[in-house]
Amino acid sequence: MHRLKLQRVFTALLNPDSLSTYNMNLIEFPELSTNRLLLREPVMEDAASVQQLRSDKTVNRFLKRPERISLEEARQFLQKIKTANSNNESLYWAIAFRDEPQQLIGTICLWNFDFKKLTAETGFELLPQFHRKGIINEALGEVLKYCRNHLPFKTSTAFVDKQNIASARLLEKNNFRLDKEMKFISARYAKTFDCYFLSL
Repeated sequence: MHRLKLQRVFTALLNPDSLSTYNMNLIEFPELSTNRLLLREPVMEDAASVQQLRSDKTVNRFLKRPERISLEEARQFLQKIKTANSNNESLYWAIAFRDEPQQLIGTICLWNFDFKKLTAETGFELLPQFHRKGIINEALGEVLKYCRNHLPFKTSTAFVDKQNIASARLLEKNNFRLDKEMKFISARYAKTFDCYFLSL
């Protein structure tokens, strides 16, 4: 089981002004599990699965990013995630079945941490052949439970494309509420889309 260094936590709680510069200091990456699933840290051996996931038309339908990535780009992405996880800038899990722990079928994350407002954004994606099996609902429930019990955040947020009804309903099923509708502009990919902003 991971632990937070308590001195940092107490400092933040006793001195709210410090939250703007407070950073988590996880001793080790938190591996989570449910009845069916293992949520583990991604590794370089996941590169082919990450390439498949981030090049899938169904997965990318509501995400404003390149339609396909190469195997090398998948490796670069995994290195970026490893660095962010190591620096406590995000918590990014590979989703796998417990009886096939090496096979990544999706990902789920907490990121965009705001230690002043005590908020963290969540995001998830899953290969289409595993849709409608309750997998993301199961993984999200475990991640939110971990967030409540072990992290300082009071609010979880999510941005969802307005056309992505399934994800919006899944978030609402996990007690997220619709806060507002807004336009999201991706400067990186020069794209704009209408989205829902939800929070828990």
